[in-house]
Amino acid sequence: MPNPFITYDVSRYLNGSVDLDTYDEIYNDLEEKSLLVFQELTQKNEYMYALDWEHSCYWINSRLEFPKSEFDD
Repeated sequence: MPNPFITYDVSRYLNGSVDLDTYDEIYNDLEEKSLLVFQELTQKNEYMYALDWEHSCYWINSRLEFPKSEFDD
C-alpha cells in the first residue's frame, strides 16, 4: 500500500493451536503492544482507520476507549 498507509499482519499470533489460557495470554499481550505502538505512531488527536476484511471497519483513536463487540473484541 502506498504512503501514508501502514499495514500490520498479526495473523501469526492468532493462528496457532493452543489452549484457551495461552490464547488469552497471547491475545492480551498483542493488544497491549499494539496500542502502545499505535500511540507512538499517532498524534494525541489523530484517528486511524482499522480494516478487518471479515468485519466492519472503523475509526479509532488509540488513546481513547472504544466499544467492544458482543464477543468482547
